[in-house]
Amino acid sequence: MTHLVPKTLAAAAGLALTVGAVLTVPAAATAGTSAISLHRIKVGGMPDQVTIDHQTRSVWVAAGRLVRISEVTRRVTASITIRPGVRLVAADPKTRTVWAASCLAACSVVAVREATNRVAHRIGGFKNATGIGVDPRRGLVWVAALSPLNAPEVLAISEAKHRVVRTIALHADSHHQPGSLAVNPSTGTVWVAVIPADPSTTTAR
Repeated sequence: MTHLVPKTLAAAAGLALTVGAVLTVPAAATAGTSAISLHRIKVGGMPDQVTIDHQTRSVWVAAGRLVRISEVTRRVTASITIRPGVRLVAADPKTRTVWAASCLAACSVVAVREATNRVAHRIGGFKNATGIGVDPRRGLVWVAALSPLNAPEVLAISEAKHRVVRTIALHADSHHQPGSLAVNPSTGTVWVAVIPADPSTTTAR
């Protein structure tokens, strides 16, 4: 899995890379102007997702727990145990808040303040969350999950009210599963992968 950002290319390990580590590649190397220099940072678990807050220059990794890495020092600066099973993460640079989802018997979404590295809010009641994204312009956190009838849906959490304020069915039956999710704050559009529809991508607005 690769995640392109303006100054670095971050790859979460787990397949071709080393398990339990995050690698960074200088942007100059991607343009072929310098030798590639890799930085391997152990995060103490299986990294599922990586996101970056460009304002604080913090890399956040969902690796069973929530791990914070400094882009400046390339070192782990915090390891936050919310509950077992943290595998989704998204950052809101506007509010300096990181949103993470963890799933055991049920899923919950938590808000972590970057100023303190502590959990500020917890929202529960989700079923098999598979994707998360933030719309800083509208103050919404979007989560892809299953409905009580096991059909794909997306839910919007208000960053101000800390509760679900909208639920949108993706018009797919229980034979389909929600996948990853991405948000375009410029248009307010949420993109959700629905699998194994052949292939299918659904937009929610």
